[in-house]
Parts: sequence; structure tokens; C-alpha cells
Amino acid sequence: MPISALMAVYGDTKVGFKIDIRLVLDTAHDEHDLLSVEVAKTADNTKLHHDLSKLLREAKDTFDANMDNILEQLFDQPTTWFMQVEGLEGHLGSLQLDHATGMYVAVHQGKIRFPKNLSLFKEFHDTFVTLMSMMSDLERSAFMIRNSIDMADDSRSSFGRRIWAPIISTGSKPGHRLHVPHLRYYSPPRNIVHAAKLPTGLFGPENTSYRSSTSSSRPS
Repeated sequence: MPISALMAVYGDTKVGFKIDIRLVLDTAHDEHDLLSVEVAKTADNTKLHHDLSKLLREAKDTFDANMDNILEQLFDQPTTWFMQVEGLEGHLGSLQLDHATGMYVAVHQGKIRFPKNLSLFKEFHDTFVTLMSMMSDLERSAFMIRNSIDMADDSRSSFGRRIWAPIISTGSKPGHRLHVPHLRYYSPPRNIVHAAKLPTGLFGPENTSYRSSTSSSRPS
């Protein structure tokens, strides 16, 4: 989803929304992102901030896509996860939606440290517990997505598409009833500042096209 969303804004087939590592759930229909990771051997603050902003936008897109694949009866507060690693240290975070305010909430879940040698392996305990907690939550999200898809497939095969399609369209999915995806800003190709575009839908629902952030209207 992020690559297609980025291309919808900038229309450049040579541009990719590159993420270093993805953990995905592979189904017969599609690949569903669960975890995004950015890795740097060493990095300055500018690089780290840029990578974090990419991960947050990626987490939003992943959350939106996964919400559209979870049936209401299986809905259980889904989250998406992201990890930023520099050298042998990093941070884990998750993103979820506050339905009361409609705001995305990013939560820092913990710091991770990989041991440099066997003598430091005992210190890996806290990191291991944090990673297992993340994996348990990713499994929960994968369960919601896969079972929702299986239930939809079973219903289609049992009752036919004409009976099942109205059920989907009238709100069996939380993505249609509880959640409205928000437009978001994407960094321009190759970080060319003057090529940046803002979603005009951010300033009103009547127009969701994208415009250049450097353009301005002039009276004729």
C-alpha cells in the first residue's frame, strides 16, 4: 500500500517507498504488512529523524490497510509495529487508533540491545522479553486478518458473491464503519524539497487531490 499511495501523489514509477525490512502475512489474496524496520550501521540525527518519520507513515498505511481486512466480529484493537535500529541498539514502537478522537497514537514499547559478545548475553533478557511481546501481538493481528479472509471466502463459496457482497459493503468490516483513513504527507522523490506535494484534502473534504507545496494561486 505505501508504494502505491506514494505513486498516487508523485506519479513517478521510479520512486519506491523503501523500507529496509518488512514482516508480512502472505495469504492467497495479498501480502499484509505487520512490522516495518529501518536499519542503519551508524547515523546522524537527521538520518534517524527521517527514518522515524518514514516508519510512522508506514505504520499508518499498514494500519489502514489491515483495518480493511478485519471483520467486525473478529475486531480486537489491532495494532501495527515498527522498529528502528542503529548498530546493535534500537527502539520498538506500535501504532493504534483512538476511536474516541480519531487520532493515531504511536507508543514507544521499549529499547532493544543486541549483545556484542557471549559475556553480555545475560543482558539480552529484557530485549528478548520485549521482542516476544511484540511477536505475540503480531500473531494476534495476523490471526484477525487471516480468519477474516477465511470467513469471507467460506461465505462467498457457501452463499455466492451476490449474497455476500452486500454484507461486506454495509459494514461488516470495522474499516468501513469505525475508521476513516486520513490523508498524509509523503516525502518527495529523492528528497527534492521543491517537488514536495501536500494533500489538499487536509484542509477540507471537498478536494482530495494533491498539489505542489511551492505553488501559489495568482490573480489573472
